[in-house]
Amino acid sequence: PIRTAIEASAAMQVRVAYGTQTGNSREIASKLTDSLNEKGFEADCKCLDQFRKTPFQNDPILIVVCSTTGNGDPPENAESFVRFIKRKTHPTDLFANTRYAVLGIGDTNYDQYQAIPRLIDANLARLGASPIVERGEADEATGLEAVVEPWMENLVQALGALKAGAGAGAAPQSPAPAP
Repeated sequence: PIRTAIEASAAMQVRVAYGTQTGNSREIASKLTDSLNEKGFEADCKCLDQFRKTPFQNDPILIVVCSTTGNGDPPENAESFVRFIKRKTHPTDLFANTRYAVLGIGDTNYDQYQAIPRLIDANLARLGASPIVERGEADEATGLEAVVEPWMENLVQALGALKAGAGAGAAPQSPAPAP
Protein backbone atom coordinates (compact mmCIF):
# COMPACT_ATOMS: atom_id res chain seq x y z
CA PRO A 1 0.00 0.00 0.00
CA ILE A 2 2.78 2.47 0.80
CA ARG A 3 4.57 1.71 -2.47
CA THR A 4 1.33 2.22 -4.41
CA ALA A 5 0.82 5.64 -2.78
CA ILE A 6 4.38 6.64 -3.65
CA GLU A 7 3.96 5.47 -7.24
CA ALA A 8 0.66 7.35 -7.55
CA SER A 9 2.21 10.56 -6.26
CA ALA A 10 5.07 10.22 -8.75
CA ALA A 11 2.82 10.03 -11.82
CA MET A 12 4.54 11.69 -14.75
CA GLN A 13 2.48 14.22 -16.70
CA VAL A 14 2.47 13.72 -20.46
CA ARG A 15 0.83 15.96 -23.06
CA VAL A 16 -0.09 14.18 -26.29
CA ALA A 17 -0.92 16.67 -29.05
CA TYR A 18 -2.10 15.95 -32.57
CA GLY A 19 -2.56 17.64 -35.92
CA THR A 20 -4.82 15.82 -38.36
CA GLN A 21 -6.78 16.37 -41.51
CA THR A 22 -8.42 12.94 -41.86
CA GLY A 23 -8.52 11.81 -38.23
CA ASN A 24 -5.68 9.26 -38.30
CA SER A 25 -3.37 11.30 -36.08
CA ARG A 26 -6.15 12.02 -33.58
CA GLU A 27 -7.01 8.31 -33.39
CA ILE A 28 -3.36 7.33 -32.84
CA ALA A 29 -2.84 10.11 -30.27
CA SER A 30 -5.95 9.01 -28.38
CA LYS A 31 -4.78 5.38 -28.36
CA LEU A 32 -1.35 6.46 -27.11
CA THR A 33 -2.94 8.60 -24.37
CA ASP A 34 -5.08 5.68 -23.20
CA SER A 35 -2.04 3.37 -23.18
CA LEU A 36 0.02 5.86 -21.14
CA ASN A 37 -2.78 6.33 -18.61
CA GLU A 38 -3.10 2.55 -18.23
CA LYS A 39 0.63 2.42 -17.45
CA GLY A 40 0.37 4.99 -14.65
CA PHE A 41 1.20 8.22 -16.45
CA GLU A 42 -1.02 11.30 -16.26
CA ALA A 43 -1.58 11.78 -19.99
CA ASP A 44 -4.01 14.03 -21.76
CA CYS A 45 -4.70 14.53 -25.45
CA LYS A 46 -5.11 17.94 -27.11
CA CYS A 47 -5.25 19.32 -30.61
CA LEU A 48 -2.00 21.14 -31.51
CA ASP A 49 -3.83 24.44 -31.94
CA GLN A 50 -4.91 24.32 -28.29
CA PHE A 51 -1.36 25.31 -27.31
CA ARG A 52 -2.46 28.92 -26.73
CA LYS A 53 -4.86 27.84 -23.96
CA THR A 54 -2.32 25.53 -22.32
CA PRO A 55 1.20 26.50 -23.49
CA PHE A 56 3.06 23.33 -24.44
CA GLN A 57 6.41 24.82 -23.44
CA ASN A 58 5.24 24.42 -19.84
CA ASP A 59 4.82 20.66 -20.30
CA PRO A 60 7.65 18.42 -19.07
CA ILE A 61 6.76 15.77 -21.69
CA LEU A 62 5.25 16.63 -25.10
CA ILE A 63 4.36 13.94 -27.62
CA VAL A 64 3.30 15.18 -31.09
CA VAL A 65 1.41 13.02 -33.59
CA CYS A 66 0.95 14.95 -36.84
CA SER A 67 0.43 14.57 -40.56
CA THR A 68 1.23 16.69 -43.61
CA THR A 69 -1.50 17.76 -46.02
CA GLY A 70 -1.60 19.19 -49.51
CA ASN A 71 1.79 20.27 -50.76
CA GLY A 72 3.67 20.18 -47.47
CA ASP A 73 1.08 22.08 -45.42
CA PRO A 74 0.10 21.50 -41.78
CA PRO A 75 -3.38 20.17 -41.05
CA GLU A 76 -5.85 23.00 -40.31
CA ASN A 77 -5.86 22.18 -36.59
CA ALA A 78 -2.06 22.49 -36.42
CA GLU A 79 -1.50 25.67 -38.47
CA SER A 80 -1.22 28.08 -35.53
CA PHE A 81 1.19 25.81 -33.63
CA VAL A 82 3.40 25.37 -36.70
CA ARG A 83 3.50 29.14 -37.29
CA PHE A 84 4.32 29.64 -33.59
CA ILE A 85 7.30 27.26 -33.45
CA LYS A 86 8.71 28.50 -36.77
CA ARG A 87 9.14 32.05 -35.43
CA LYS A 88 12.79 33.05 -35.34
CA THR A 89 12.15 35.57 -32.53
CA HIS A 90 11.64 32.94 -29.82
CA PRO A 91 14.46 32.42 -27.32
CA THR A 92 16.40 29.24 -28.06
CA ASP A 93 15.55 27.94 -24.60
CA LEU A 94 11.75 28.32 -24.92
CA PHE A 95 11.27 24.54 -24.62
CA ALA A 96 14.38 23.88 -22.50
CA ASN A 97 12.34 22.15 -19.77
CA THR A 98 10.51 19.89 -22.23
CA ARG A 99 11.31 16.36 -23.37
CA TYR A 100 9.52 15.46 -26.60
CA ALA A 101 8.80 12.88 -29.27
CA VAL A 102 7.27 13.24 -32.73
CA LEU A 103 5.36 10.64 -34.71
CA GLY A 104 4.70 11.65 -38.30
CA ILE A 105 1.80 10.22 -40.28
CA GLY A 106 2.19 10.44 -44.04
CA ASP A 107 2.05 8.86 -47.45
CA THR A 108 5.12 8.37 -49.65
CA ASN A 109 2.92 8.85 -52.72
CA TYR A 110 3.16 12.62 -52.01
CA ASP A 111 6.23 14.79 -52.71
CA GLN A 112 6.25 16.49 -49.32
CA TYR A 113 6.20 13.25 -47.30
CA GLN A 114 6.59 13.99 -43.54
CA ALA A 115 7.32 17.71 -44.15
CA ILE A 116 5.36 18.98 -41.13
CA PRO A 117 6.46 16.33 -38.59
CA ARG A 118 10.08 16.95 -39.63
CA LEU A 119 9.56 20.71 -39.28
CA ILE A 120 8.02 20.30 -35.82
CA ASP A 121 10.85 18.02 -34.71
CA ALA A 122 13.56 20.40 -35.96
CA ASN A 123 11.94 23.46 -34.37
CA LEU A 124 11.32 21.83 -30.99
CA ALA A 125 15.01 20.90 -30.92
CA ARG A 126 16.01 24.41 -32.07
CA LEU A 127 13.97 25.84 -29.19
CA GLY A 128 15.78 23.73 -26.59
CA ALA A 129 13.56 20.65 -26.20
CA SER A 130 15.29 17.28 -25.77
CA PRO A 131 14.13 14.25 -27.75
CA ILE A 132 13.00 11.13 -25.89
CA VAL A 133 13.09 8.80 -28.91
CA GLU A 134 13.82 9.27 -32.60
CA ARG A 135 11.03 10.68 -34.74
CA GLY A 136 8.76 7.99 -36.13
CA GLU A 137 7.66 8.19 -39.76
CA ALA A 138 4.59 6.08 -40.48
CA ASP A 139 3.61 5.60 -44.12
CA GLU A 140 0.03 4.98 -45.17
CA ALA A 141 1.31 3.49 -48.45
CA THR A 142 2.93 0.59 -46.59
CA GLY A 143 0.65 0.44 -43.53
CA LEU A 144 0.79 2.81 -40.58
CA GLU A 145 0.87 0.05 -37.97
CA ALA A 146 4.27 -1.19 -39.20
CA VAL A 147 5.83 1.92 -37.64
CA VAL A 148 3.19 3.17 -35.17
CA GLU A 149 3.06 0.12 -32.90
CA PRO A 150 6.83 -0.37 -32.45
CA TRP A 151 7.36 3.41 -32.08
CA MET A 152 4.71 3.61 -29.36
CA GLU A 153 6.20 0.61 -27.52
CA ASN A 154 9.68 2.19 -27.66
CA LEU A 155 8.29 5.52 -26.44
CA VAL A 156 6.43 3.95 -23.50
CA GLN A 157 9.58 2.05 -22.53
CA ALA A 158 11.68 5.24 -22.73
CA LEU A 159 9.11 7.17 -20.67
CA GLY A 160 9.17 4.38 -18.10
CA ALA A 161 12.95 4.76 -17.87
CA LEU A 162 12.58 8.53 -17.47
CA LYS A 163 9.96 8.03 -14.77
CA ALA A 164 12.18 5.54 -12.93
CA GLY A 165 15.14 7.92 -13.23
CA ALA A 166 13.08 10.84 -11.94
CA GLY A 167 12.07 8.76 -8.94
CA ALA A 168 15.76 8.11 -8.25
CA GLY A 169 16.56 11.81 -8.61
CA ALA A 170 18.08 11.91 -12.08
CA ALA A 171 16.61 11.32 -15.51
CA PRO A 172 18.67 9.27 -17.94
CA GLN A 173 20.24 11.25 -20.78
CA SER A 174 19.10 8.80 -23.47
CA PRO A 175 16.33 6.24 -23.70
CA ALA A 176 16.98 2.67 -22.67
CA PRO A 177 17.83 0.38 -25.61
CA ALA A 178 15.04 -1.83 -26.93
CA PRO A 179 15.22 -5.44 -25.73
